[in-house]
Amino acid sequence: MHVVILPFLVAEISRADGRLYDSVFIVLPFVLLLLVFRVCARADSEFYLRTNRFIFAAIAIVTCSVAVLPLVKGSFTISAFFCGGLTFVVLWRRRRSVAVVFACLAIAAVSGAWVATGQPIGALPRFFVAQGPIVSGYSDAMSLNGARWELVIYGAVSIGLLGIFYTQFARRLGSMGLIAVASFGFTLFVCFKAGFVRQGGHALVAAGALLLAGYCVSAMTQSLLSLIVWALTVFGWAYIDQAHSRLDIAMASQRVHDAVARTCHGIKVRASTPQQLRSFFDQQNAAIRAQLPLPFVEGSVDMYEYELSTIFAHGLRWAPRPVFQSYSAYGSRLDELNVAHLKGRNAPQHVFLEVQPIDARLPALEDAGSWPLLLNRYRVVGRTGRFLVLDRNPSVANAPKMEDVSTTRQRLGRWFDLPKVGEPVWAEVGVRPTLLGRIFGALFRPPQLNILFRYEDGQTETFRYVAAMGHSGFIVSPVIHNTTDFAALLMKGRERFFSNALPASVEITGGKWTRLFWKRTFDVHLTRIELPLQPGAESFVYDEWVSDAPVNGRTVGAAQCWIDAINRRPVTMQPIDAKGPLLVQGWAAVSAEKGIGAEEVIVALLGDDGNVRAGRARVEHPEMSRVGFEAVLDTDNLNGIYKLQIYVRRQNQFFSCPITVQIRR
Repeated sequence: MHVVILPFLVAEISRADGRLYDSVFIVLPFVLLLLVFRVCARADSEFYLRTNRFIFAAIAIVTCSVAVLPLVKGSFTISAFFCGGLTFVVLWRRRRSVAVVFACLAIAAVSGAWVATGQPIGALPRFFVAQGPIVSGYSDAMSLNGARWELVIYGAVSIGLLGIFYTQFARRLGSMGLIAVASFGFTLFVCFKAGFVRQGGHALVAAGALLLAGYCVSAMTQSLLSLIVWALTVFGWAYIDQAHSRLDIAMASQRVHDAVARTCHGIKVRASTPQQLRSFFDQQNAAIRAQLPLPFVEGSVDMYEYELSTIFAHGLRWAPRPVFQSYSAYGSRLDELNVAHLKGRNAPQHVFLEVQPIDARLPALEDAGSWPLLLNRYRVVGRTGRFLVLDRNPSVANAPKMEDVSTTRQRLGRWFDLPKVGEPVWAEVGVRPTLLGRIFGALFRPPQLNILFRYEDGQTETFRYVAAMGHSGFIVSPVIHNTTDFAALLMKGRERFFSNALPASVEITGGKWTRLFWKRTFDVHLTRIELPLQPGAESFVYDEWVSDAPVNGRTVGAAQCWIDAINRRPVTMQPIDAKGPLLVQGWAAVSAEKGIGAEEVIVALLGDDGNVRAGRARVEHPEMSRVGFEAVLDTDNLNGIYKLQIYVRRQNQFFSCPITVQIRR
């Protein structure tokens, strides 16, 4: 019966695209330990599994599978080493020669897989060591909050399963049973961390783990208790899964159907027309190239922040930084590795850059230490879609000069002022966890921190703040929001451009229990960065004015649109006093209800004197029914009162949006 059940369980914990959730890989080392326990049990034990060549072959296959898990994903190393190490202990106490063979097989498997991927065998130990700061910093940097009841349900079901596992299996093994309990409890804990540190959709990892854990426990229990195990397991899995996927009986059945269909299709393609796999791969690469076009460049390239598939789809030569996704450089050590790479001889000759923070983080935090080098050692030479194109200047090797401004002691939850020095300001902020914070971070996740900026006009802005990222420093003023702002750091009129983005004061704060987990005081070291000015950089910042602007007389109907913000301030019925450039953000469509999007969005300024100036906004995903747009317009030569209006173009016809905003220049 357990053989029949297993494929259905695996189908239920598969993603919509067929990929398995991490719970399968995290639980696998515990399954190996259970298998070894049964083989090593006394011959008169009800759990004894009589060995033969097929059983030995099965153990060898599972051992090799567990051994290569760390190469699949670094976080799998923890469960693989812990449960694999306990498996070695069990074998050592039973028969030492078999334990030695087990260890040699595991080492051979991971080493062979490592070499098969083209890596030097001498680098394998460093690979494991390098996972340390990535794994240890994950809880603070990558955490996402979610529903607390999911944690309660998972914990209650896990405790119930652990108790039944102990009474029905581990207790009968004597002292060796403690190893079984420790392994099971640790596996449930690792799945808890995988599912609930970065909660959201990752909670499905924990849900899947309950199904697999219940499966393992039910195999070791009597019929009545087995029913209780399955009742607990299915309840916990369904509660968590339903919260994220709207699970019902029809969906559960569809998952099994899809898993069978995918498997049959995969076998059929590989058996009859394997060339379809290459054709499909080529089609997907073509789709990536169409969505994210890049110019062909000679020499090595890297991409900031994480759209790396674009490089491979375009066939470019990748020169990766050590932490090759910027959002993962969440500590001083990791940040310094990337900085050293940009200073070294293997630095990429070309960089495609997009400021692309995750989780509403302060954008300047991600790969913060690399920003001064990218701004000083590279030149902006173009803009393609969402990306700036940067070329390395071979005559410049260092970061820009920095001049100390101040070092002060500040407190969480209190504002502190920023100086006005006429140049970008760099901040090294030493917010650190308390002892309780470190313990809680290892067991779960510490409370999140936020950084607040207050501007001269009294407006405030809030971002997620990752304490470890702030230790080595980041640009705190002006506040950089996106790729355009990054390019504006190099242009001649940057003071005017950032006139609305220079914060007067800053506060780092958190929730109710923040002070229990984060030290109340911290040092702030501020320096002034002397960034070079690049002639012509403004052409990569401002959107172009169009010579033939649409006016109401040329429109064929009304469009739908909404203006979210102007110069990052909410739009009201009152006239807006705009200084510096004009930044307009919103969405537009010909008809959102009918799914008719916009091919082009025009932002028009109609003056009192009858003059019309219009700029072409940047849009993303024009195939969508609602197209988000952003326009950055150079309004230096405009004075007076203007009416701002949005126009939408589709199939060479213009539609006007009824919303207008009065702008005073």
